[in-house]
Amino acid sequence: MTALDEPLDSRRLRAFTMLARLGSFSAAASALGLTPSAMSHSIKALETEMGGALFERRGHHAVLTAAGERLLRHAERILRQMRAARQEMQALQEWGRGTLRIAAPASACQYFLPAVLLEFRECFPDCTLNITAVDTDTAAKLVDEGRLDLALCVKADFPASLKWHSLFSDNLKFYVSPIHPLATMHRVSRKDLAGQPMIVYDRIAVTSQLILASLKKMGVPASAILSLGSMEAIKEMVKVGLGVGVLAPWVTARETDAGSLVSIPYSGTSMRREWGIVSYSGQRLSFMAETFLGLCREVTGAFGEKAA
Repeated sequence: MTALDEPLDSRRLRAFTMLARLGSFSAAASALGLTPSAMSHSIKALETEMGGALFERRGHHAVLTAAGERLLRHAERILRQMRAARQEMQALQEWGRGTLRIAAPASACQYFLPAVLLEFRECFPDCTLNITAVDTDTAAKLVDEGRLDLALCVKADFPASLKWHSLFSDNLKFYVSPIHPLATMHRVSRKDLAGQPMIVYDRIAVTSQLILASLKKMGVPASAILSLGSMEAIKEMVKVGLGVGVLAPWVTARETDAGSLVSIPYSGTSMRREWGIVSYSGQRLSFMAETFLGLCREVTGAFGEKAA
């Protein structure tokens, strides 16, 4: 057996990735429960094994060398696969037990995730669910790093390491109060909308970027856009006539049925989104994750046109 055939020490790889993430020997040692001396010894041993420096020491900071950056990609993948192997073996012995870590935007957490979770609990009463409310970019990053199992989000430019599972597609629309002048118009032009204050969700996310780009094309000045951090707050502002809201039909279904919000008949701007779930492509979905995906498809089936 040659040196190339020798397996890498997982403890050294953990120390290496932690140091790469934190950039400090003392902080990385503390995070792993090691002494600074043990941390330093582990990195030196790995550098000897790799045949060169993996970090540049700059005062109290450690910065990856070119070789270190290359090794980091391999190390993260190796540790992720080892973690997946342990999880799969545990799942085989404890069917229906374990933890499912999920990310979803606030709108999903409010409008359809509760129905999914209620059904899921009936299927897996012994499963621990961890729900994190974050935007699409953050959720995808957490799944890619192995810190989450699934992320329910809007489709974006994801890395090749993530797998996309389609759920449904929708189109954002413009909504006003029934007392708003635009509410009774049979046809609304771009000029009509461009002269109105707009009320949108304020997260720096895929949906926000879509809305702002569309409003810019319509000629709506940035000064006319009011950003709020709550879907409910947007609807309440629109109800009292303070502006035009940009919302999804499934978010406003209750209000449009009650007549407190009116959809504007405007077809000049398409703000189509595709919703789905991302998982790590290098890891097979567990039965619990497959069940969660299936329940999401059932619950969201009526939310929009099915994505291909």
